[in-house]
Amino acid sequence: MIQDLKDKIIEYFSMANYVPLSHESLAKVFNDEKLDLALQELEDEYLIRKSKKGHYDLLTKNNIGVGIIDIKEKGYGFIKELYTNNIYYVDKVDKKGAFKDDTVLFAKYKYTDYGDYEKPEAKVLDVLKRGITKVIGQVYSKKRGKLNFKANISGLLYEVSDFLNATAGDQVILAIDKYSNSNLVYGHIEKVIGRIDDKDAMYKELAFKYGFNYDFSEEVLDEASKLEYEEDNRELVEANIFTIDGDDAKDFDDAVSIKILSNGNYLLGVYIADVASYVKDGSAIDLEAYERGTSVYLPNKVIPMLPEKLSNDLCSLNESTKKKVIVCLMEISKDGNIASYDLKKATIISKHRMTYNNVNKIIKGDTDLINKYQDIVNDIKLMNELKDILKAKREKRGSLDFEASEIKIVYDGDEIKEVTLRDRDEAECLIEEFMLIANETVASHFYHLDLPFIYRVHEEPSIASYKKLVNLLNGLGIKYHANYHHINNFDVQKILELTKDNPSIQNLVLRLMPKAKYSEVNVGHFGLASPIYTHFTSPIRRYPDLVVHRLIHKYIFDGDISAPTLKACASLCAKASINSSKKERDAISFEYDATDRVIASFYEGLIGYEFMGRITSVTNYGLFVTLDNLVEGMVHISKLAGYYVYDEATSSLIETSFRKKKYTLGQSVKVVVNSADATTGQIDFIIVK
Repeated sequence: MIQDLKDKIIEYFSMANYVPLSHESLAKVFNDEKLDLALQELEDEYLIRKSKKGHYDLLTKNNIGVGIIDIKEKGYGFIKELYTNNIYYVDKVDKKGAFKDDTVLFAKYKYTDYGDYEKPEAKVLDVLKRGITKVIGQVYSKKRGKLNFKANISGLLYEVSDFLNATAGDQVILAIDKYSNSNLVYGHIEKVIGRIDDKDAMYKELAFKYGFNYDFSEEVLDEASKLEYEEDNRELVEANIFTIDGDDAKDFDDAVSIKILSNGNYLLGVYIADVASYVKDGSAIDLEAYERGTSVYLPNKVIPMLPEKLSNDLCSLNESTKKKVIVCLMEISKDGNIASYDLKKATIISKHRMTYNNVNKIIKGDTDLINKYQDIVNDIKLMNELKDILKAKREKRGSLDFEASEIKIVYDGDEIKEVTLRDRDEAECLIEEFMLIANETVASHFYHLDLPFIYRVHEEPSIASYKKLVNLLNGLGIKYHANYHHINNFDVQKILELTKDNPSIQNLVLRLMPKAKYSEVNVGHFGLASPIYTHFTSPIRRYPDLVVHRLIHKYIFDGDISAPTLKACASLCAKASINSSKKERDAISFEYDATDRVIASFYEGLIGYEFMGRITSVTNYGLFVTLDNLVEGMVHISKLAGYYVYDEATSSLIETSFRKKKYTLGQSVKVVVNSADATTGQIDFIIVK
C-alpha cells in the first residue's frame, strides 16, 4: 500500500544520521515503483520538502513548519501549525505577501517573554497555497460610469480585468488571477449570481462562503427532468401507511405503519424513499449530491441536496401516490427488543399526509381529528405506546437526551411575524424513536456481515473535557463525584439529571461532547449508547443515507459481494464519510450564520425593548445572554457598571469592589436590546439594573 511506503520514508528521513538525498539516491534505497507518487503525496501533505537542488528532507527540521495564517485588521497575524495546532505570532513586516487563510512555510523565530507566558513568533518564508482564490462582492459605478468591484471581505483591493456581462448593482463572484506583494490583487468576474437587492442575496453570499452551490446546473436539471416513475416487480405493500412531518414540510422521505401480531409483539414498518433507484452512481445528479453532502435548512428557504423533481416529486412519499421504497420491517417485543426484521424493496401508497400538530392533537383526544382520521387512530395510539417502550429502553442503556429546544422563525409571507420555540411533543418523539431503531437495525445487519459500510459514530468525551465540566459544576455548588479513569454514558446522564433545571449547564455539556461524524470504521455512538449506528432514513437530504441505500441494493437486492464491488464500496464509504462529515459541519455553520442574520434583522426593530434571559456563556470579555425564545446576544464587559474580572473556576465575572457583584452561568437577568446588526448577525444587550 502507498501509505506503508510513505510511513517508511518518514521513518527513514527521521533517523539521526539522515542527510538530504536526491530522487536518484532514494530510488536505490526504496526500490519501489510507487516512490514518485509517495514523495508527491508527502509533499502535498506538507510533511517533506524538496530543496532547489532536488534533495528531500523532513519539512519540520531546522525549526521550519507549515500552517494556516490568519491576518488581523492591524496587519499582524497568527499561524496555526498543521498537525500540532501550535499558534505562532507573525509581525506585519514578516508576512512576505501572505494573506488570510494562506498555507505558508514559516520559520519558528523566537519566544518573546510577556511575564506570565512566552509568545512564540514566526516569519513567513513562502506562500505554499493561497487560501482565497475566489471572493463574492458587488459591482458598482464610480466616476463616469466606470465599473468597480467591492468584496464582502475587507483587507484587499481589487483590479478587475474583465467584468463579464455584469452591471452596477450585480452581486458577483470574482476569481483571483494574481496576488501582488501589497494588498492589491488582480482578477476577473467569473459569474453574476444576482442583484444586490435580491431577497435571497444574503443566502447566496453565505452559500458561496460555506461552499454550497445555490442553484443546480443545467446538466443536473436536464438529467432530473428525464427521470420518471416506472413500475417494476417489487411488491405493493397493503397496510395502513402514512407520513408524519412538520406543517411546512414539502418532501416526505419516510412513512410508518404498525400492527399487533398474534404473539403480542409489535410489527413496525419504516418505509424510506428508494432514492438509489433513481440516482445512479456517477451520474451528474449523484456527483452534485456528493458535492453538497446535505440539504441546508434556512429560515423560509431550503437549499436541497437533490433537484426538486426528485426531492418533492419522484422520491417524496406523497399521499395517495405509488412510490418506490426500501422497507425496514421490524418485529419488536413488549420490552423493546428486535425479535426479527426484514429489509426489502417495495411499492407503497401513503394513505395520509399527517402533521406533527394533528397527530399530537389526536393523542390528546381531539374529537374532530379523531373522527376525520378514524382509520389510523388506533395505529397512532399503538405507535405512541411503542415509542414509550423504545425510549425507556434507550434511557436504561445510557442514551443521552438533552431535550434541546429549537428556534422557530414564524413568517407572514416574506416578513417575520415572531421568533419563538419549535414544539417537540409526542409525535416528534415518536418519529424520532422509529427512525433511531430502523437506523440501528440496518447498521447491525451490515456490521455482522463484515461488509464495507458507512456508520454514524460518536466518540466518548475526553477525560480533559470531563474534568473541566466537573470542576465547573463543583465551582457552581453542584456536588458531583467523578471517576476520572473512565467516563461512561451514565456519568453524563447523572450530570444532565442534576442540571435539568439549568439549560445553560446542559448546553455546556453538549458543547464539551465530541461531534458525531461519519466513518467507515464503527466505534459506536456514545450519545445514543448504541454499539452500532448509521443513517438510513433520509436519503433525500443526506448523502450518507443515499450511500447506505446503494449498498443495500448491491449487497442484498443484487447479491453482489464480488471482490471488485467490495473494493469500490470500501473506497466510496471512506471518501463519503470524510466529505459528508465536513459538509455537515459547513451546513450547520451556514444555517447558524443565516439564522443569526435573519433574527438580527428582526431585532433591529426592537431596539430599546426589555426581555428576561439567562446567562449561557461567560468569557473574559463579557457575557452571552439567551432569551426565553433562545435568541442570544452579548453583554460586553465594558457595558457592566464597575470593574469585573473573569473567574474560570465558576465561569463568572466578579466585580472587584467591596460589593463583589457576580454574574455567573445560568443566572437570570433582565436585558434591553442595545443594538442589532443584520450584516453580521450580532445582537448586543445591556443588563437592566
